Amino acid sequence: LYRIQRYKHSYPHCWRCSSELIFFASQEWFIKADSGERPARERLQRAASEVKWVPDYAGKRMQKWLEQMGDWNISRKRFWGLPLPVFRSADGKHWEVIGSRAELRERAVDPAKVDALPELHRPWIDEIEIYAQDGTTILKRIPEVGDAWLDAGIVPFSTVGYNGAQDIRMPELGLASKEDWQPVDFITEMREQVRLWFFSMLFMSVALEDRAPYKTAMVYETMLDENGEKISKRLQNGVPYDEAVETVGADPMRWTFANNTLTKDIRFGYKPIHESVRKLLTLWNVYSFFVTYANLDKPELTGEVSQPGNILDRWILARLQTCIVGVTEAVEGIEVGRIVREVDSFVEDLSNWYVRRSRRRFWKSDSDTDKNEAYRTLHHVLLTLSKLVAPVMPFSAESIYRNLSSPLQGVPESVHLCPWPTVDEKLRDDALVEQVQGVLQAVSLGLSARKDSKIRARQPLSRALVQAPNDLGRAGIEDWLDTLLDELNVKGIELLDDAGDLVTYSLKANLPVVGKRFGKQVGALRQLLENASPEEAQRIGAAAKAGEDVEIELAGEKVTLAPTDLLITTQQQSGYSFASENGWSVALDTTLSEDLSDEGFARDFVRGVQQNRKDSGLEVSDRIAILLVDPEGETRLPDVLEKFGDYVQSETLADELRFVGADYPELAEAKVGEETLRFRVEKVV
Repeated sequence: LYRIQRYKHSYPHCWRCSSELIFFASQEWFIKADSGERPARERLQRAASEVKWVPDYAGKRMQKWLEQMGDWNISRKRFWGLPLPVFRSADGKHWEVIGSRAELRERAVDPAKVDALPELHRPWIDEIEIYAQDGTTILKRIPEVGDAWLDAGIVPFSTVGYNGAQDIRMPELGLASKEDWQPVDFITEMREQVRLWFFSMLFMSVALEDRAPYKTAMVYETMLDENGEKISKRLQNGVPYDEAVETVGADPMRWTFANNTLTKDIRFGYKPIHESVRKLLTLWNVYSFFVTYANLDKPELTGEVSQPGNILDRWILARLQTCIVGVTEAVEGIEVGRIVREVDSFVEDLSNWYVRRSRRRFWKSDSDTDKNEAYRTLHHVLLTLSKLVAPVMPFSAESIYRNLSSPLQGVPESVHLCPWPTVDEKLRDDALVEQVQGVLQAVSLGLSARKDSKIRARQPLSRALVQAPNDLGRAGIEDWLDTLLDELNVKGIELLDDAGDLVTYSLKANLPVVGKRFGKQVGALRQLLENASPEEAQRIGAAAKAGEDVEIELAGEKVTLAPTDLLITTQQQSGYSFASENGWSVALDTTLSEDLSDEGFARDFVRGVQQNRKDSGLEVSDRIAILLVDPEGETRLPDVLEKFGDYVQSETLADELRFVGADYPELAEAKVGEETLRFRVEKVV
């Protein structure tokens, strides 16, 4: 012996409980992959090729597994598990496989013991002895149990009584005969199941029916916790189902799961679930808005929705048709993430454009044709939307549908019994949808420009200058002029052919990007960009800002620059705030006159009154009196009320606006401009 020392090395541990393991060789049972006249491997590969795999690479993964798989080790030396129905003689010379409980009883040495079996598991099954085919040799079951996937693989058959069994959990699924068996339409599980559950089911189905047990298989990547850690019992970082249902509900969890990209690991936890809740609340708030006012006005909701007169109604119904198309394509193509994106996008348009722009139509005290059309339109949209989201959010969809369908006659009782929505060509108007998309782009840019200027949204401005990318965009601005004036809170809009005069561009080369491409010409490129004329800088900068490549002449040769080749800074013309994207440009004139400033003051006061109305628990339809304390010292209030008092009363449903003493009880405060106003809102009975 030369030396004794400690040797540090890796050691196997159980992945579940972390216990130390010892590996040793043992005899096990296998199913061979390439034996017999009809080898399993080739038949499995053919059956797998007939399945629609989503994503496509899942099918390639299955084929790779089938190509490289060895013989299937189907036995485990455990107590718990499905007992292998293999019976063998004591000398090992005779062995047989038993195919059913009836055959077990028929061959049993003591049939009464089979009748007394509480279940076909150990230890009871181990007490059964059978006779071999010779009628004299006694066989006993081998001690091994089956691989868990052997048991799981037979599910497509065992759950429907394929072998004639009557004691299945759901008898209504039972088959009259084996000839009635059919593959399931759809199945989904994580990527690892390709070589586990999907494989074991495929193996069993090919053995029994020579075809796959499923027509479409959707595979997703590994599910991790919200921090990217593997979910495990040891770390206790999963989301307990019962707890999550009690906390946030089942539908937000389903929506969160469906919204993940199939080709990326799924991060699942309360943070992403709460984000789904936030988005779904937008839909629920629109639904609640409709229910609140419909319960007040009791509108007539029966009958078909025809082409309405209001352009907002026509637009949201046309937009609904594009949503139907998108969601239908997503469902048929097994693109669950697209279902969520299509619905989220539509609900955003429905809430932040249609409902917000239509509120006053619902607020009207009298019921006219326009108000009724608004009710019928929103009712139709929400009812259709409940059907579109039903596959992913069955409970919320059912709740919305049952309530909204209650006034209707002859409709299905449940949303899950309704036919799938189809496009109504009378309501379809793709040009209108595209036009409004441009208008929304202009509004978004205008709001972005206002934010950059740090001028509050309620402050009116004199004008907005808009450049549209094409004739359809210009027509949209003209058709929706009143809406744009209101959305941007400006007094006028001017269409420009070129907004370049409102901003100047400064260009530099992005040296880490262009260095390798241009080599020794980098210096010349830098000088060309930095010394470009205002017109040339505007041409290059505007194109790059729009994400387009741009051609320049460098040392007598034409070269193309990508947007990433450039570093661009912009300087806006004094008195304007500018934003540009996708060929659209919007500039706001930020110069404030006294009248504009006073109107902004009045709008801020209206906001304060409305907030106090809400805090006081008043209904949206309640008439009120505004009791206002006359501010001490220098104030703009008298001038503002003289100009805009009628506007304040109209917006707040105020029958009375008067001054009271500073000692009036329960006064509220609101920050209005640079002043703090004290007032009280009272309900007029």
